[in-house]
Amino acid sequence: MKTTIESQQDIYKAYEACDMWDSVSFKMLPDNVRARAFALYAACLVRVGRDSKAIDIYDSCLTLRNVLEKTTLDDIMIGRASALQRRMSYNEAVAQYLESSTPKGTLGAVTCSLRLQNLDGAIEILNKRIHPGNVEIAAITSLLQILQRGIIERNDDLATLKDASKTLPLFHWIYCILKCPGKVDLFNFDVLDIASINQNSFDDPLLIHLDDKILLHVLLCEEKDSFWPKGFILPYDKEKFQNHLADNRIAESWIIKCASGYGSHGNMIATGKEVLNLLEKPILEPCLCQSLVDKSLLFEKRKFSVRVYVYYFLDKDLYISLLGLVKLASEIYEDNVKNDRMYMTNSGREDNMLQYDFAALRNHFQMVGRSYDIFWGKLEHAVYTTMQRYEKKIEGEKITSYRQQLTQFCIPKILGFDFVVTESLQPMLLEVNRFPGLEARGASDTHVKETVVRDAW
Repeated sequence: MKTTIESQQDIYKAYEACDMWDSVSFKMLPDNVRARAFALYAACLVRVGRDSKAIDIYDSCLTLRNVLEKTTLDDIMIGRASALQRRMSYNEAVAQYLESSTPKGTLGAVTCSLRLQNLDGAIEILNKRIHPGNVEIAAITSLLQILQRGIIERNDDLATLKDASKTLPLFHWIYCILKCPGKVDLFNFDVLDIASINQNSFDDPLLIHLDDKILLHVLLCEEKDSFWPKGFILPYDKEKFQNHLADNRIAESWIIKCASGYGSHGNMIATGKEVLNLLEKPILEPCLCQSLVDKSLLFEKRKFSVRVYVYYFLDKDLYISLLGLVKLASEIYEDNVKNDRMYMTNSGREDNMLQYDFAALRNHFQMVGRSYDIFWGKLEHAVYTTMQRYEKKIEGEKITSYRQQLTQFCIPKILGFDFVVTESLQPMLLEVNRFPGLEARGASDTHVKETVVRDAW
C-alpha cells in the first residue's frame, strides 16, 4: 500500500507497485477487498501509462459493482472512461462516461463526442441528462445550441454564458468574443484556471493528427524531414524493419512509443534484437518504433529535451513562444549503458527532475561554443514545417460545419513541441503534446509556464 501511495509522486515507485500488484492472487481476496485492490492497481497502471491494462483491471473491478458504494463506482467508471479518452478511443469513452450519472460523466461524454465532431450527439446527451444548477453544463448547452443554429437567436443564450463567465474563464472568453470582440480580459482569473482552457471541450478535433504518434509519423515520414527520426509502424512495417536490421544493425537502439502515450509513459528503449523478439508475440498493439537519437548534446552531463510552446489559432495564426523549458534526465549519461533514467526527460516522471529555462540553454550553448541562434532557426523550421504539413493534411479531411464554426470563438491553443538536440545542433522532434502540462512543478518552471499562459490569452 505504501508503494502504491508513493507511486503518485515517483514514476519508478509506480512501476514497482505495478510489479507487486501483478503478483497478487486477487481470487483469494473477499469481494469488497478485491474491488478496492483492483481500483488501486488500475491507478498505478494509469500512472505508468499502461492504459490498456488499466482498462482491463477496471473491467475486473466493475464485475464487483454490487459491493461498491455509488461514489466509488462512479470513480471507477470515470477512471475507465478517462483511460479510453487518453487512448483516443472516443466512441467507447462516450459510452463509459454515460454509465456515470454525475456531471463529470456528462461533461466527459460531451467532450469525447465533440472530439469526434459529433455536435448533434453532444446536444442529445445534454438534452437527456439534466443537472440543475450546474453552471458549466448550462453554458456548454447554450454554446452548442448556438453552433447548431449557426446564429445567436435568443438573449438567454448570452445570459447563460454571462453567468458562467463570472467563475469560468473559458466562458468569460467566449462571452466577450461573441458580445464585444477585441475586449477580452482574463487578468482577474487565477493562472491555473486560465490554463485549464487548454483542455476545453471545443478543441480542434483534427489535432489528433499531431497527438497520435503514429499519425504524426505518417504526417512527417514521407518527405524524410531532417528533424524527424527514422521510424517504423509495427507490426505493419515488420518486414521493412527486419530488412533495415539485416545490414549489421541488430544492436542499434530504438524507442518504442504507444500511439497515445503521454509524458514518455509507456515508452520503452530496446535494441533491434529485443524489438524483433516483441514482434514474435501473437498480439502486438500498433506502436511507433523510432531510432533513438543517441549522439545528442548533453547538459550537465545529462541527456535533455527542449519543450517549445506554440500558440495555435484554428485555421488562423501560429506563434512560437520565446520562453520554454530544458528538461534533464534524472541520471548522468554513460556510453553503452541502457538505462531509462538516462534517456527519459519528462518532468512528471520524478519529483527531483531538473528543469531550466531557455536563458540557461543559451548560456550553456555559449559555454560549449555553440550558436543558439542557429539552433533556434532550425527549431522554428521544424515547428512551421510540421504545422504546414498538418494544414495540408486536413485539407483532404472531411471538415464538418462544427469545426468551421469553432473559429468564431478564437480560442488560443497551446501545443508543446518536444525536441532533443544532436551534436550538429539539429533539433529532432520527439512528439507534439496536444495537452502539455501547464501547472508549475516548482520554482524552475513557474515563471515560464505562467508567462506562456498569460501571453496566450
